[in-house]
Amino acid sequence: MLRREAGILRGAYRLFLAVMVTQGQLVAAKGELVSSGSAATIGWIVVLLLCAFAFGVWGAGADTLWYDEWYSVYYAGASPFYEADSLADTVRRTAETYHELNPPLYYMALHGWSRIAGEHPFTLRLLSVLMALIALAFMYRIGRDLHSAAAGVCALLIAAGSALFITYTHEARAYMLLVLCAAAALWAYGRLALRSRPAPTGTALLFAASLIALPYTHYLSIPLILALAGYHVVFAPRQNWWRVTVIAALSLSAFAAWLPVAGKAFLQTAGDPSRDALSRDAVTLIIRLTERFGSGSPALYGLFGILGIGAMRTNPRLRMIGITGVAGLVIALALNERARFITDVHYLLAFLPVLAGIGGVGLARMGQFRGAAAAVWLAAGLWTTLSPMPRSVNDVNPYIAWDALDSALADRTAPGDTLIYLLPPPDPNWFHAPVIDYYLRQRQLDLRLLESLPDLRPETMREQVVGFTATNAPVWVAYSDAQPPSAFARQEMDRWMTEAYVRCEPLSAFGSMRAALHIPQRQDGGVAFAYGADTAALSVALADASVTPNGTLRVLVMTNAAPDFPVGAYSLGLHLDDAAGELVRQQDAGFTAPACRVDVFDLTGLPPGRYTLHAVVYDWATGERLGTGMTDRPILAAVAF
Repeated sequence: MLRREAGILRGAYRLFLAVMVTQGQLVAAKGELVSSGSAATIGWIVVLLLCAFAFGVWGAGADTLWYDEWYSVYYAGASPFYEADSLADTVRRTAETYHELNPPLYYMALHGWSRIAGEHPFTLRLLSVLMALIALAFMYRIGRDLHSAAAGVCALLIAAGSALFITYTHEARAYMLLVLCAAAALWAYGRLALRSRPAPTGTALLFAASLIALPYTHYLSIPLILALAGYHVVFAPRQNWWRVTVIAALSLSAFAAWLPVAGKAFLQTAGDPSRDALSRDAVTLIIRLTERFGSGSPALYGLFGILGIGAMRTNPRLRMIGITGVAGLVIALALNERARFITDVHYLLAFLPVLAGIGGVGLARMGQFRGAAAAVWLAAGLWTTLSPMPRSVNDVNPYIAWDALDSALADRTAPGDTLIYLLPPPDPNWFHAPVIDYYLRQRQLDLRLLESLPDLRPETMREQVVGFTATNAPVWVAYSDAQPPSAFARQEMDRWMTEAYVRCEPLSAFGSMRAALHIPQRQDGGVAFAYGADTAALSVALADASVTPNGTLRVLVMTNAAPDFPVGAYSLGLHLDDAAGELVRQQDAGFTAPACRVDVFDLTGLPPGRYTLHAVVYDWATGERLGTGMTDRPILAAVAF
């Protein structure tokens, strides 16, 4: 796996360099030596690339998948649980699922990527990281074409150092593909339309491919496309006008096949009252865009932007970027005022190459102050990225450590157990239900989420808790100290568990995640051990003996003893015998009563067949065993695996 992933990363890096050195701009052609200025440029590019890659990889493993990313996995079939046999299945699933009706290109890419790199969440997110690296290459090219190689490096630095960019670099969503396609389209258009001599065929193909990809990646690319088309009609030079027009028209016509789904998505969004409630107005979106792109320092980017815009008068390519960016943003915000569908600024990421290009030109024009300004920009981006984001009490918690919970329970749960997770307020269960299923489905548990919503009535919560435990199976109750449930939810859960269940030893593992196992109080059967004249001084009852998906045998026993039984002097051993009566596994622990006990037997190396589980109670100092009347090693259960 590591060798395959290393090969993937090497291939992505080569693709990045191929974009950077296209047409001999960074490395002199025909074997000529690279100048010192070009060498310095390459050095800065490599440093920034490595920093962006490092933060992308760090972010890819920092959190579990969240609700929207789960839909990416589902649409792409990038999991054994949601397998899509082909790209056609992915397209069909994307077009027919009510939740999003998003364009399918990213999900198709994720489908193919998962077949190459694997289906682990970390490797799925690496696709966005690699797309981000190639997008940075195009942002360098945009800045260089607008002004100079220094402006290209500055544009790359501004994008890579933005907290907004860093955040979405490692998210398993379409946003980095959107940024990549937008950057490629803007750069290729500048080469095709704003140069007197014809651009190479490769540039024309890149322009066509990026225009096809943009609307198939995200609907919010359409305002940028409309703005670029408006610029082309009104301002573009006429020497290559028809060539660009024909390429654009043919490329965009490919979106006609998706128009019925796009229309359905628009009607769905326009008729969704929750979208209307969560959408933001134009002023709020502009403020949030400048704050998040500027990593909390919008004034600093404002300085870059003013200096960059100041160069427009003598720079037609910069005018193209500026006019397209402003017009596209106005179109997007105007559409939002009508349909109310933009809930936050990640929907405006198609304009990130514009912000990076203009800001890069402005930073490059700062002369001797350029280094200090760049350092402040990067420091702000890193500080904002590494600092915990402030949350309102009404914000849903996007990430819960489901992977830590899965690891903590790996050898201790058995198919059919109930897991009740106490959600933090104000999270609704629908938001986390598919994600916990994704992480814990292989455990074959009955998964239940208990909400801590402020308007949930006590009797309703009690009904939910009782309903969750109706199967009379062993019950796990879990929550996170870092994202605790409401005190009321904890109290109601504890009250019911105390009334109807016995708590086994608590499990505290993997950071803040907490879980404890409970079994029903009534346990039928069991065996009684004699002590002195008391023939039932001690009882051992089997609550469950199940083979877990991890290939272990999980045994739950309930023990009880008479008041005068010397508990501390005795131990309880559980013995596993094969069909021939030979002891093959054993677990021993000090005896406490009354208690619920959990034992896990490693079955590695044992052949499939029938086995018997025996109980042995003995004085740990002398080894003397207690009997049941007929034997000192009674059978608790027959087990087959």
